[in-house]
Amino acid sequence: MRAHLELCVDYILASQIDDPNSPFIGGFNLFYDFSARTFRAPHWTWTWGPAIAALIGSAERSLGRAADARSAALAAGRASLRQVVPAEHKLAGLLTVRRDIDPLAPLGHWSKISVADSGFLAGWGWAPLAQSGHDEFRAALDSYSQAVELILAEHQIVPQDFVVEQDIWSPSTLDEALIGVEGLAAGFANEPSAAALSRLHRYVDPIVEKLARVDGLLQRGWRHRDGHVIPNNGGTKDAGWVVEGLLAAHRVDPSAAYLSRARLIADLICDQQLEDGSWPVFLESDPRDVGVDEKGTAIWAYLLFVLSRITGDHRYHEHAFKALAWLIAHQDRHSSTREGGGGVPGRSVRSGIMYREWFSLSCLYTVSFFALALLEALDLEDSSEVDRL
Repeated sequence: MRAHLELCVDYILASQIDDPNSPFIGGFNLFYDFSARTFRAPHWTWTWGPAIAALIGSAERSLGRAADARSAALAAGRASLRQVVPAEHKLAGLLTVRRDIDPLAPLGHWSKISVADSGFLAGWGWAPLAQSGHDEFRAALDSYSQAVELILAEHQIVPQDFVVEQDIWSPSTLDEALIGVEGLAAGFANEPSAAALSRLHRYVDPIVEKLARVDGLLQRGWRHRDGHVIPNNGGTKDAGWVVEGLLAAHRVDPSAAYLSRARLIADLICDQQLEDGSWPVFLESDPRDVGVDEKGTAIWAYLLFVLSRITGDHRYHEHAFKALAWLIAHQDRHSSTREGGGGVPGRSVRSGIMYREWFSLSCLYTVSFFALALLEALDLEDSSEVDRL
């Protein structure tokens, strides 16, 4: 497994942006496009967080070019700070998290500021850098928490994306807004307080209350204008984002029902796992029609290891190793000979998220969560379980 972790680190390092003319220098490209043989999408800032965490985690174990990994993680963290909204803006403390390409937009894209995506990057990226002694990230975590407090005072449910060029919020909040809890959980760990606990509940609970289904899953979204609920689309990855947020909330408040809801969703996901260890892009769909969700498989491999660790339920452990085995079998192993080595190619209706459907691409956060799952597996004391991979 160490060799596969080192391949993940090689891939993440190769993804780092080194163009001095790029406003994203030091960050990471979202995709490697195997068909075009090029890296793509440097402008999805929020996805840098798990890559930073994976690099730091591997370096702490002296695996995978430790000095390079630490340096790259710090450079990416500082690159993300350059995307923080300035103090004079009403959303100061959040980040411009992505640019959505649109040829009809004035500059060819729409700039998006997101409460959720900012929190995702803060929790995964800024928190471990702050723990490593870099105080600028501790200050950034505090600023993020303050920004969330102001937004929660104005909205009954946290809004999703702010479109900078149009000066408006997007019309709906999605279930995946729960990924922002990573930043609030990190802020609470940084400075525990009743106010921080209240902030987390006021972020999480309205989303869960408005979107909850009887089977444990959440509906896909809630429209602010009229309260219309957008039905769940069965996305494997989408369910993973929900559980990630619930587990982050559980870390802060174990007395709440966040873990039990996360387990309900995880149990449904385990039941849908394919024999080879992967999942289709959409649950209950034929992977021949929609493709295999390599992103979702990596996210769920990590989440199931975490669930196994905190619950002691061996079933999650078995499903996590099964997913990890699929990722290992499908990792590109040509790191020494060409770009893209160490990546996990995906070809599906979502292989490029909203770009390049059905082309072969490897996604940054697929490899990052793959690495994080490997780190979880390496931490297990049961060497016989580890050795089988």
